[in-house]
Amino acid sequence: MVRKYRYICYMGIKKYNSQTDGTIMNKELWMNPPNLNKPDLTPGHYLELMDRLHIIMCNIQEHCIEHPVAEEYKDLQFKLEYALGQLWDAYQEVGRLDHEKNNSSL
Repeated sequence: MVRKYRYICYMGIKKYNSQTDGTIMNKELWMNPPNLNKPDLTPGHYLELMDRLHIIMCNIQEHCIEHPVAEEYKDLQFKLEYALGQLWDAYQEVGRLDHEKNNSSL
């Protein structure tokens, strides 16, 4: 998202300087900016994302859910646990996509 925002800002300045009608950005470029350096997906990308999700989930569990403030305020702890559950769902989804994409010939 940050890369998309930076690209939009850069292109906005570039287009503003080059356009005669004074608009900064046309709607199509704003809604669908081109991905300047999109890599081809390899089997390693799926494992890499799963690893990063696992690290984030461990950090949330150890440093947020088990924090004394979260343990004191159960509504806060519930929200953190819900976020952790959403990340676990994403982890499972990436694993499913990896299996479908890379093991479809088995």
